[in-house]
Parts: sequence; C-alpha cells; structure tokens
Amino acid sequence: MATPAMQRYGKPKTPKQHFQQIRLNLESLAKRYGLELGANSGDSLAAEARRMQVPQRLLPHQPALVPCSAELDGIGSVDPCLIVQATWPIELLPPHRRVAVGGQVKSIGKSPFSLPKCVLDAAWRSRSTWQGCLMPLLVMIKGDQKYLVRPNSWFFRCGEYCGQDIDAAFTSEPNERDLKSELYNWGDDMNASLTVILAKF
Repeated sequence: MATPAMQRYGKPKTPKQHFQQIRLNLESLAKRYGLELGANSGDSLAAEARRMQVPQRLLPHQPALVPCSAELDGIGSVDPCLIVQATWPIELLPPHRRVAVGGQVKSIGKSPFSLPKCVLDAAWRSRSTWQGCLMPLLVMIKGDQKYLVRPNSWFFRCGEYCGQDIDAAFTSEPNERDLKSELYNWGDDMNASLTVILAKF
C-alpha cells in the first residue's frame, strides 16, 4: 500500500526513487522561495518559531521541531505542519502529505491538533510494546479516560476532539485486555494530512 507521501509524489518503484522525487521537489522549491524561514517577514517569524519549538529536554535526540499551523505562499492555510531544520536528512522525514520550504511561510500559529508538551513527551518516551508494536498512550478528554495517542506522534484528532482537548495532567498505559476488546478510541496522528516544512531558523 502506498504511503501518503508516495501518493503525493506518485508511485515510484523503489524507496530510493521516492526519496529522490522528494529531494528534487525540495530543490525546486528552495530555488524559488529560499530556505530561510519567513525570508520576507524579517526576524519576527524565526523568533516565533524558536518560541514554539518543542523543548530539547522533551526530545533530546531530535533536531529543532515546531508543530504548528501555517500560511504558505503557493499553498494557502495548512494545519497541521511540522517545521524542521533544513539539514534534516530526507530519509528521516516523518510520513507526510507534502513538503514545503521556509521561504514559503508567511505566518505560523498554534495548531489545535498539537499535543500538550507533557503528552508529547510521554508519547515519544514510551518503550512498552503491544503485539510487536509500541504501546499507544492512554489520555483523558473531558474526564473520559478512553482515548489513545499513537506513539511517536505530534498531533491528535479523534472525532470532534483534537490535541488541545486532552487533559495534560493525565497519561497512562492502556489496559491490554481493554485494548484487545477495542474499548478505547484510537486517535489519528494526522500524518496523512501533514505538511513538513524544511527551513533555516
């Protein structure tokens, strides 16, 4: 089955061709817009990105990451977005729908889909497994402890709820028996609609 990224870039025969297509697309965008974040907006946009970036104490082995929404030249409003440093290897980009570059960014803002920082921390630090995969994270919304955040994710949506609705004071491992019985509601990590922005900031 093709990943969202492969659907966006066509269906290359090999992973090498897939990454090459992303690389060529980024090179074309970089020539047109540049990699500097908000190149036409002065230093304020880069400063805002640094203010919004995930604290390194939460994800010490990741480069600077900025979960956000954005207004992009040539695309329009996009949400969710993940701004990453332009030096991040193409092969390590998370699954995504499209890529963009820093020079396209007109403005950024907080995404309602972004996970609270402590939930984000727990989602990335968990090493427990279930059925050969990393265990999801149990969270609470409006007093109801029945929602699952997928491991290694930045965003969350489940029906009418999104990341900003999660109670940041509660995280836990789900009960394996209830997992098997499908008593929880799985959240969407939104990778299928994610825009990854490679930028210098």
